[in-house]
Amino acid sequence: AESVGRSYNYPHVAAAYWSMYRLARNYSGLVTSHSWEWFLERAYQTSLAMVKFAPGHARHGQMEGTIYPIILRDLELEEWSEQAASMETAMKNRADIWKDKAYPFGSEMAWDSTGQEEVYAWCRHFGYGDKASVSLNSILGYMPTVPHWGYNGNARRYWDFVYASKLRRIERQIHHYGSGLNAIPVLTEYRDHPEDYYLLRVGYGGMMGALSNIDQEGFSSAAFHSFPSTLKWDAYSGDYGPNFFGHAI
Repeated sequence: AESVGRSYNYPHVAAAYWSMYRLARNYSGLVTSHSWEWFLERAYQTSLAMVKFAPGHARHGQMEGTIYPIILRDLELEEWSEQAASMETAMKNRADIWKDKAYPFGSEMAWDSTGQEEVYAWCRHFGYGDKASVSLNSILGYMPTVPHWGYNGNARRYWDFVYASKLRRIERQIHHYGSGLNAIPVLTEYRDHPEDYYLLRVGYGGMMGALSNIDQEGFSSAAFHSFPSTLKWDAYSGDYGPNFFGHAI
């Protein structure tokens, strides 16, 4: 988490700054530590820092990367024209790499289901509709709709238990953060095509699946263990945060 060279560390921080910006901007007296301008400036600077200090994996889509177009939108709404132009240029340089690839999503892993979310967002923003569609179709390939609470809208993921759980092993994860994050582009596409109920079913399954991790005492588990010998929630919160981001955003 302290490494400035790992691009995947940046969206979480940018999202935290942006959340505080929105709270400070919209609710008088709720946030007293800093002004809304302070938080928005740091959301912006964190976004650019990822590209500057972690260019290696920044060429891939990031988990929670949807936060970057949202920050850009608010920079434009606040009429911070210089910052908005700088950020848009930096992000377009990334998107221009993706538009020339047959399969524009990637990861630090050999295979993953995290890059599609941000690739879809920026390709849609910059008018690269064919690559946005490729990313969306990839999501629909690994994110099913089936009559089962755990697998409905559950993006295929396997190895994060090794890094962020108490019971560490490679295993099909039930409602790890891929569910909430991949629901973002699916539901975005549904809003453009409200007649496509399949998109709604998949996106709803992922968005609501993210809430199944939270127990009645408020504890949020990283994911559910699917091995028949276990079938229980992991005892650590781990990296649940991005899952709730996908639900909330």
